[in-house]
Amino acid sequence: MAEKKYISNKTGIELDAAIGKVLNIEETLSGTAATIPSSAAVKSYVDGKKDIGTDITIEQGAYNDSSGEPVDNLYAIRTPLMEFEYLKIWTTTDSDGRYIGYMYDENKRFLGKLNDLSFHRGINVLCANSIYNEGSVKYVAFCFVNADSTAITPQDFDSLNIKLYLYSGIKSGMKKKISCIGDSITFGYGNVSPYPSFLSPYYDSVNLGITTTEWSGPTKTAFWRRIANVATDTDIISIMGGTNDWLHNNALGTLSDGSDTQETSFYGALKYTAEYVINNFPKSKLCFITPIRCKDNAFGQVENGLNNLGLSLREYAQAIVDVGLLYSIPVLDLNAVCNINPNYPSHHIYYLYDGCHPSSVGNERIFNKIFSFIKSL
Repeated sequence: MAEKKYISNKTGIELDAAIGKVLNIEETLSGTAATIPSSAAVKSYVDGKKDIGTDITIEQGAYNDSSGEPVDNLYAIRTPLMEFEYLKIWTTTDSDGRYIGYMYDENKRFLGKLNDLSFHRGINVLCANSIYNEGSVKYVAFCFVNADSTAITPQDFDSLNIKLYLYSGIKSGMKKKISCIGDSITFGYGNVSPYPSFLSPYYDSVNLGITTTEWSGPTKTAFWRRIANVATDTDIISIMGGTNDWLHNNALGTLSDGSDTQETSFYGALKYTAEYVINNFPKSKLCFITPIRCKDNAFGQVENGLNNLGLSLREYAQAIVDVGLLYSIPVLDLNAVCNINPNYPSHHIYYLYDGCHPSSVGNERIFNKIFSFIKSL
């Protein structure tokens, strides 16, 4: 009697892979049966990309078409539920048969079937349609059924030369647009890639950062003014800042003071920004990101972590948190959780240029926090 489970050892991005997952691919290949490339072209396309595949346990059985629950079936073999960010599928095989795909949400609740997955012997690459994650689908699973309705075992997964490729790249026209407003950390200081650049494989990322700019105040480049320049078709608006308000001694104001305006206080500018986006971008998702920490004597403009008003950068960061709570705006409090503390020499040297601006390694650490946050919106 055949074993009920079989662990395939053919994972990875090579053509002989059973299942391969690849990160950071800018998807440009077509998704129609007539134009999907040959398997050799697929191999050339993915060679050298980051492989995050792991051994996949292939089981005897299928999934129930109505509930998505696993069921016994001597004529089918199945994969487990597999998590993905964004999905593009190619399948290849030397045998006639068909894949059946199943979709699940983040809690692994069944959402429905993928009914367009089929293939036949002799065609190098099939599965014409692309499946893109629009925010609800977090897991996919597949089962394979022989065309002649004969019994199939998990060990046949490799011997039938069945190959399933999962890629996390996104076709350009399907990306959500994110507009990133900020200061030099958003724009990119020095010869580094800032977080909007790291987002580009996953989003249509627009970098609206401008160096030395503030959230509040009367200048033409203040964040609250620049929000009007965001494209109306933007899906997500991300605003990160507050460092220059602190360094330039901009008044903080209070959350409850109705006399504070966008030109006179930091709280006033935050509230103005929130209300402007709510009123003018009702379909867009807005999020705030607090500034990362700076050295206590940053640029000689502050002393012991306090500016000329006696205010710490944390107080400006807390204002962002407060206003986010007031307007139900998601806030990533990087000031508290970015895991970069410039007052420690090891962090200053490794993660920062000058006690304030992140290095390449620092930007990567920041991006990992921001990317997880943006995905949760």
